[in-house]
Amino acid sequence: MSFGIGVGDFLAVIKLATKVRREFAGAPDQFKAISDEVRNLSFVVQDVEIDVSSKDLDAKQQTELEEIAKSCCNVLGELESMIHNYRDLGPIGDSKKSIAKRAWKRLKWEPNEIQELRQRIISNIALLDAFNGRMTRTSIRRLVQCQDDQKRQELLTWLSPLDYGAQQSDYIARRQPGTGQWLLDSPEFQSWISGSKQTLFCPGIPGAGKTILTSIVIEELYDQYRNDGSVAITFLYCSFRRRHEQGLAHLLASLLRQLAQAQPDLPSPLSNIYDEHRAKSTRPKVEELSKALESLAQQGGFSKVFVVIDALDECDMSNRSCTKLLDTMFDLQASCNVNLFATSRFIPEITERFQELPTLEIRASKEDVTRYLRDNLSILPSFVSRNKDLQDEISTAITTAVDGMFLLAQLYLNSLVGKRSPKAIRSALKGLSSDTQRYDSAYDDAMKRIQGQVPDKSELALQVLAWITCAKRPLTTIELQTALAVEVDEPEFDPENLPDLTDMVSVCAGLVTVDEQSDIIRLVHYTTQEYFERNKATWFPRAHHSIGRICVAYLSSMASKAEHWLTETEHDAQLDIELNARLHFELNNLVRDNPLIVYAGDFWGHHVNSRLYDDDVEASDDLIIGFLSDIPKVNCCARVLLWVDSHSRDQDYYLRPMSYFGGGRYPVFSPQLATGLHLAIWFVMPDIIEKMISRGWPVDSKDACGRTPLFWAVCFGLSDIVSLLLENGADPGMKDRYGHSPLYASGWLGSANSAEIAGLLVEQATKPGAAIGDNSDEMQSLLLAACMGINEPFVKLLLECNVDVEAKSEDGRNALSLAALYSRGNVVRLLLERGSDSDSPDDVGRTAFHYAASQPDGTIVASLFAYNPNGLNRRDLYGRTPLHVAATRGKLQSVRALLAMEGIDCEIKDNFGRTALDDALGRGYDDVAKAIQNVTGGIDEVIHPRKAKPLRRVLNVECDACMLAIRPGETWYHCFLCRDGDFDLCNGCYQLGAHCLNRDHGLAARAGTKLSNNL
Repeated sequence: MSFGIGVGDFLAVIKLATKVRREFAGAPDQFKAISDEVRNLSFVVQDVEIDVSSKDLDAKQQTELEEIAKSCCNVLGELESMIHNYRDLGPIGDSKKSIAKRAWKRLKWEPNEIQELRQRIISNIALLDAFNGRMTRTSIRRLVQCQDDQKRQELLTWLSPLDYGAQQSDYIARRQPGTGQWLLDSPEFQSWISGSKQTLFCPGIPGAGKTILTSIVIEELYDQYRNDGSVAITFLYCSFRRRHEQGLAHLLASLLRQLAQAQPDLPSPLSNIYDEHRAKSTRPKVEELSKALESLAQQGGFSKVFVVIDALDECDMSNRSCTKLLDTMFDLQASCNVNLFATSRFIPEITERFQELPTLEIRASKEDVTRYLRDNLSILPSFVSRNKDLQDEISTAITTAVDGMFLLAQLYLNSLVGKRSPKAIRSALKGLSSDTQRYDSAYDDAMKRIQGQVPDKSELALQVLAWITCAKRPLTTIELQTALAVEVDEPEFDPENLPDLTDMVSVCAGLVTVDEQSDIIRLVHYTTQEYFERNKATWFPRAHHSIGRICVAYLSSMASKAEHWLTETEHDAQLDIELNARLHFELNNLVRDNPLIVYAGDFWGHHVNSRLYDDDVEASDDLIIGFLSDIPKVNCCARVLLWVDSHSRDQDYYLRPMSYFGGGRYPVFSPQLATGLHLAIWFVMPDIIEKMISRGWPVDSKDACGRTPLFWAVCFGLSDIVSLLLENGADPGMKDRYGHSPLYASGWLGSANSAEIAGLLVEQATKPGAAIGDNSDEMQSLLLAACMGINEPFVKLLLECNVDVEAKSEDGRNALSLAALYSRGNVVRLLLERGSDSDSPDDVGRTAFHYAASQPDGTIVASLFAYNPNGLNRRDLYGRTPLHVAATRGKLQSVRALLAMEGIDCEIKDNFGRTALDDALGRGYDDVAKAIQNVTGGIDEVIHPRKAKPLRRVLNVECDACMLAIRPGETWYHCFLCRDGDFDLCNGCYQLGAHCLNRDHGLAARAGTKLSNNL
């Protein structure tokens, strides 16, 4: 057996028990009881043997099981001996059967002795049952823990995929022993690390070593507080190359994730955000993240929270992300015990924010530079290692020249690698620059050395530097190796052409490095990037065009791989869910096996758009249109974009046309996912679009979901392209397979120019003879969609067109109820100003008040109350008031807002006899219950049979009576007629007498087992 219990092996116990049972064959009735117990023991032992054989036991369990097994063997052995003694009477009669019968008849009955053995057997059975029960409970706990861990990781990844831990590992690994000790020993740092609500700002010139020192600070924090669970350590490494994924919301989400990881259980503020947004396919706003961060820092059991931010100057300054981040951090520090450490270049906008706060300038100390040089002199020619005086000269000259810039020490040292004599080295040392242009001078010198290599090496270095400089995101080593291996004139990619990574780095004269943990190949410093950006026309004049051609060539070579598995069963693909899953699996394999395909598919258009010279335009246009005219190549690119969408954590992910309005059902199996015109819009190519239309491309061509190019342009907020398409006859009312038109999409989506786009679409749609024209039903549907979306200007525009403000959806909700349900506070106020009826019920009797109460923020409830105080205690079909709804969903702010309103009645009972306090207690929302109890002064008995702590794992089914999500494994009741087949009741409400909208309808029982992927 796998668990191995030594002498008391269970197989021996089973064998012995079986043998003893056979001994009882033909025994008198008085032996029946003990015979039955032996049989029971045999069965239990076999059960335990089967159960335990597949489990790993700890030492305590091993010892316990061994003792039980030995006890079983002992008692069975004694019983066997006793039977043998009683039956040892000699042969009687002619047959074995008669011998046995006569032997048993002549036994002397000893009840006390037998009773003792029986009790010991019963005791062993009890011990085995108890042991097995504990093992089962342990297994269940482990299973639940595994599920919780999986859920926890899923939530944390959804919140923020950014992993700064890998960067921390990379940076601290580059530290020379003893480097940065001056900072750790400084009074400023000691005061910061030991105090409360402390700030330490460490500005420094470019290349001073700020990032490495930041990693040293983080390492010091871990060393001091590694075993102190009450101290949280969070950090951010800002980077100019990752600005697209380091907006303010991204950064706050990362800090929130790190705080959550420091706790054993998922904090409720984070779970609430997750549940709220996953259900709606949205992302949390900055305000929500800030509140959750503050809540977690205050209530997470932390005595102190450290926040370390490196390179504030590399935040996106254009949208004030840096300023807003600092505002949030200082606000957090004011309310919580937060210690903030930050580094930056000397940017006035940043340094002014720390003017009155402790500041310590970061400069590469002479000791650190000397230590670095001493440890790296081995890269120089061998004659240096044999000349101590020359080593001292090198160290002194470089230390003096760098003047606090650590990066220069690295560049200057690398500049000596190719020198062939001591005289050549001394000559180079005399030319080391110490003026303000020293970086450019060092980089110029490095480029001269690169150009001085043999042609093949020089060409490889320029290709590596061009790709890293011009890439739209950081590249992994295999991505860049693959890119450099592409042969644009060859139809197939040849992996034999991959260059060696070591060669790629070594030919670049120290300007390129590889982060070992993340496997990213990058320039050594952002000043290197700035140098190449300033001198791009000199070093890489046609890099973008070249990179674009390589991407197109690579995608072209992959097109056949992306198509071959579509043609086999294309005939029934629309209906075959298994096929859809298989094709997604194939797409994942395609991405896994072809390292450059994601980058090429996502960015080829951006590169061919970024041309520097007019003579590239015609060649680029021919390249683009030729690619977009090839259906297999367009399909390959579209599938890659779909894969990127499905794996994206970008804040704008949900605004992309292949993600929005049913994106989870986007038919990857379709023979044509999109047309070339759609991709031209994706990559924002107005000139190409105009040329394609002029060459006869249908302006209303459809993608696999029936969405036109105009739909895509609306989703991306491209007003110029929207105007261009409309001028060429695009139909703003053409619906996709889900019944959504570009007009509908514009109502949902919001962008900086959403008002302009909405105006263009409505103007075109309402022209005489247009498809929509004066169709009031269509316009009312657009108003309802707009109230659920984030496009307030579109709502205003529709109201100015006199669309009925009391338009209702199929389930009876008016525009105001929908705006309240989707937390569109400004739209709610706009509709109220236009006279919308806040008392208008839907088909289950719920008003805008009920839906506003289901939201986490109480401001919408307050707006409704200001216009109509009489709707405060309105009851729905099940007798539930807005306060019931807020209490049931645990919305504390809404509950507090309602309780503060004059006329609130907390004692109203629904049709099942429950008050709002009952619901709060029944769902485990103690803070809500306490708020209500402070008003009512009492606690009622909880009637709802679903009393439990709030669950995060739920089905995508909600009870239409209590408005709670139905749990996995719970039976519920469904009506196929009410609300177009979308009416459900949980078992608890059904047992209490809840019914659907028509009592004559039959309800079908369902069992909930499958979890929704949307939560």
